[in-house]
Amino acid sequence: MPILPRWLIYQDASVKSYHQIVTYRFPIPDSRLPIPDSRFPIPNS
Repeated sequence: MPILPRWLIYQDASVKSYHQIVTYRFPIPDSRLPIPDSRFPIPNS
């Protein structure tokens, strides 16, 4: 198993947590995201 630098691990963890916070607080469909978040269905107004 290759040894990864700590900054790379911290960066990956921060990106994941940031993505979770954004999807939780702002459930807006984003074309940049590969998979839409189905936890927050968008009502058809």
